[in-house]
Amino acid sequence: FAINLKYDDVHDYTAMGNKMAEIITYVKSKGFDVAFFSFGADHKAIKHLPASLQNSFPVYNPYEMGMLPFLKELAKARYGLGFAYHFAILGTMLNIKTANIYYDDYYKQKTGGVIQQICEKHLTISYKTLLEMPVENLFDTLDTTDANQLPAMVTRLSETYQWPEYRDWE
Repeated sequence: FAINLKYDDVHDYTAMGNKMAEIITYVKSKGFDVAFFSFGADHKAIKHLPASLQNSFPVYNPYEMGMLPFLKELAKARYGLGFAYHFAILGTMLNIKTANIYYDDYYKQKTGGVIQQICEKHLTISYKTLLEMPVENLFDTLDTTDANQLPAMVTRLSETYQWPEYRDWE
């Protein structure tokens, strides 16, 4: 289970810390490993989790380990939950059933708009909705998403930008 919290001046995870702890605890109780995927300073948001969870999972950062090893680790996830735009895009492209969480209207438009173009069945919700949603419902909802969108996305982009025909990527 891949997690990302975006770390910047806009996001306030004070209220989200307990919800993320609930999600992490639930995920682990279902037998999933948890990993945190940071873009730059995003790993600093971990401090908003309860102390007992802060060191309970690996943290991957492409700026420290390189992009290819980062993507290889991310691709191991079956599910994901993240606030960062990059996480939403990469999760969708890697066929991860991802909950894309937005904090404000800017991120709603930025993340939701792009994800809708590459994945018709996606989960993009506000952090307020996530706070109120029972964890079990989050997984039920994620299971209705269609994460296998890479071929369709490449086809749409190829038609739009007249790229060469899609071929299986190795």
